[in-house]
Amino acid sequence: MRFPVHVSPLAAAVLSFALFGSGCGAAPASLGTFKVNGVDTPLGYAGLVAMPPTNGTPRMVLVLAEKAPAPGADANMLSYTGGLGASVSGPIVQDPEKGWSAPAGFSYFHPSAKDHHGWCAGTNCVLKDAVVKDGEFHARLVSTAAPAATGESVVLDMNLRIRMP
Repeated sequence: MRFPVHVSPLAAAVLSFALFGSGCGAAPASLGTFKVNGVDTPLGYAGLVAMPPTNGTPRMVLVLAEKAPAPGADANMLSYTGGLGASVSGPIVQDPEKGWSAPAGFSYFHPSAKDHHGWCAGTNCVLKDAVVKDGEFHARLVSTAAPAATGESVVLDMNLRIRMP
């Protein structure tokens, strides 16, 4: 048995748009460029994981990823294993004279990387203008050259603004 339903054109348009928009969700804002071997993957999550100081030197782990970790999850480990999608992570330290830096460099997980993993040395992936202001970590993460050790092309250019842990 059929029941005739009469819907005004305006109501049909509103319903169609609502159904279309409900499956789309808002795309997370990209932090900038994260390109490996020519393939750019937008990263929308930025976090800092507190670590105990070493010999009085403050340190944290910087984690940038496609997806945010679940509350209470180990963001650093998930970044390394690909549990957050494409990601960049590494320890950062605060030198009283030089400010915050990443002397050891950053590991990355990216679908275009050989074996999906790679390492960008601290001389090639650099934190610039890193400061803590108003409870937030501000910096720019950039790559200065392709990391020779992996033979892969890595391009980083991200503006960071992250709440301190």
